[in-house]
Amino acid sequence: MTFSLPDAVAAIGDEVTAEAAQQLLEAFMAATIYSPAPPQPGVVALDFEGMQVVPVFTSERMLAAFTGPSDWFSTTGLDLLGLLPEGVHIALDPNGPRPLLLDPAATELEYAVILPPPNDKEH
Repeated sequence: MTFSLPDAVAAIGDEVTAEAAQQLLEAFMAATIYSPAPPQPGVVALDFEGMQVVPVFTSERMLAAFTGPSDWFSTTGLDLLGLLPEGVHIALDPNGPRPLLLDPAATELEYAVILPPPNDKEH
């Protein structure tokens, strides 16, 4: 069953189950997400309790409520994971009813599984 990103976020309870985390990851990677655009190419990273986080949003409305009128860009969650430097986290809908802090390092195994395998000329 395919979940939309807002549905997957809503399914996250007080205790995150492996099934809910998997649904969230799959929905995030497939979803269009929105983020403030920095003056230079890249992403906007904010300091949050000593950690660098990139705020991303499930809708243009959520983004506008956070930033007001501003430049922004959209991409898929999967593409965003490829843009982030190591150690940078994702703040998903930080101003929403269910803000989530995602650690891209925790997605490495699942991320590798969905990519096609490299050509192996020895086989």
